[in-house]
Amino acid sequence: MIGLVGKAFRRDLEAFALGEARPAAFPLALAKTGERVRISGVKAGKGLTHRLRELGLPVGSVITIQHRNASAGMVVARDSLRIGLGEGLAHKVMVSLAEKSADGTE
Repeated sequence: MIGLVGKAFRRDLEAFALGEARPAAFPLALAKTGERVRISGVKAGKGLTHRLRELGLPVGSVITIQHRNASAGMVVARDSLRIGLGEGLAHKVMVSLAEKSADGTE
């Protein structure tokens, strides 16, 4: 089963690299630098969900990708908060593109 999930994820990653559209919810690891995304869920246990909430990144919060490094993870921002996340964790956090209202706010 793990092999099938890995193959599907690699296929999605390759499609994304070729410029194809992402699904409504996708792993944080696929977000681009400068993108604003909303955390929609966590594909892990309650412990990781609780830890993210303690860090100030609860489900539903909007974050901006500040910096990405393919081998070391990324830095995300929420308001004045900056947090470094490893690549493994970034694959477990599901996000969707944050939509802006007509006046340009969330």
